[in-house]
Amino acid sequence: DPLLRKLGRILEIAPFHIFFEFPCGYAGYNGVPDVTLVGCLAHARRRFDEAIKLLPVEKRKTATVAKEGLDYYNRLYAIERDLKEATPEARYEGRQARSRPVLEQFQSWLLTQRDQVLPKSALGEAIAYSLHQWHKLETYIQDGRLEIDNNRSLSTGI
Repeated sequence: DPLLRKLGRILEIAPFHIFFEFPCGYAGYNGVPDVTLVGCLAHARRRFDEAIKLLPVEKRKTATVAKEGLDYYNRLYAIERDLKEATPEARYEGRQARSRPVLEQFQSWLLTQRDQVLPKSALGEAIAYSLHQWHKLETYIQDGRLEIDNNRSLSTGI
């Protein structure tokens, strides 16, 4: 489907077709049979970055809840950089050993923070978005051929 190719990279894994979800969390593909949606961590990460930018200048360099959330995403990206040259099998194993624990800690942190921040604040919306998309955001660790985000697909016009 040309539309699917424009919105995300398709990775065929018999008997499934796995593709990268459009980064805005477009729900039009939810419930499509034999399709597993893969979230874009760059898009979710960006929301925490934007929450930090809305802080007063003097608070941007200090420890804040928004920075703590961004740090979880940065840890996941650091692991991906380490695994960049690995085979898909080694990337899968590395993600299971290193990324899975970070994701589990991060999800627990998000659930705790959700009730402690204003839901309509930039930080509250960043937390809510990550939790709402969580099952899609963590999907990339299920297969070493999947990417952590779809930045490459978007930048190449696929």
